[in-house]
Amino acid sequence: MTQHCACGNSGCLETNCSGMALRRWYEQQPRNYPLSDLFVHAENAPFVQSLLENAARAIATSINLFDPDAVILGGGVMDMPAFPRETLIAMTQKYLRRPLPYQVVRFIAASSSDFNGAQGAAILAHQRFLPQSCAKVP
Repeated sequence: MTQHCACGNSGCLETNCSGMALRRWYEQQPRNYPLSDLFVHAENAPFVQSLLENAARAIATSINLFDPDAVILGGGVMDMPAFPRETLIAMTQKYLRRPLPYQVVRFIAASSSDFNGAQGAAILAHQRFLPQSCAKVP
């Protein structure tokens, strides 16, 4: 069955490899641990492995299409205790074109902060607007 996404579409990646998908699965399981400890207790559960595999394919497809120098991995799910970041990277590498970008793309862990979005917005605003307003007038 195709899941409906919060964006209003059906079958988006968000529906099968995101925190929303984890929560939906978790709520259907017998629970004796909080969702935040899911990777501590259920990393090898078939659904969790499928979620990682789906995320790896999505990340690899983006890398193969756009050929970035680096990919920054972060966010709520990846900040959960015992998140298998190295497993996700290894799964992603299975799907990368060889020899490039397989040999050159770097995976970088984002800093965990509730302010990452605000910091990014401030940097973007500074880059777009402040240099223009501070330019010297001849």
